[in-house]
Amino acid sequence: MLKLLNFLLIIFCCYGTLTTYAQQSPDTQIRMIEQLHQFYLEKPAQSISNLRYVSGEPLQGKLTADGMRVIIQNYTHRGRVLVDVHYQNASSKEISTSPCFIDPVSPL
Repeated sequence: MLKLLNFLLIIFCCYGTLTTYAQQSPDTQIRMIEQLHQFYLEKPAQSISNLRYVSGEPLQGKLTADGMRVIIQNYTHRGRVLVDVHYQNASSKEISTSPCFIDPVSPL
């Protein structure tokens, strides 16, 4: 009888631990706090404008000096990003980037 009570006590403790852990799982949105993100362009750009999520939510970002990367400052959840890219030959193109190609920038 004592063995059965010990076994049930262990099972109860394990169940409580697992349910508490399951309640702490993250949202569908992954929060990236105070971290920069980047994505690469296929060819050098002169400037960018209208950086945003596909939903239309605006993002803050800048083009690097070499014109090959876009640094995003407020990328707070995974999602596809759109940006208007302006090249030196006066052409423009809207670029769509998948979250798979948006990388965190490691601090130096």
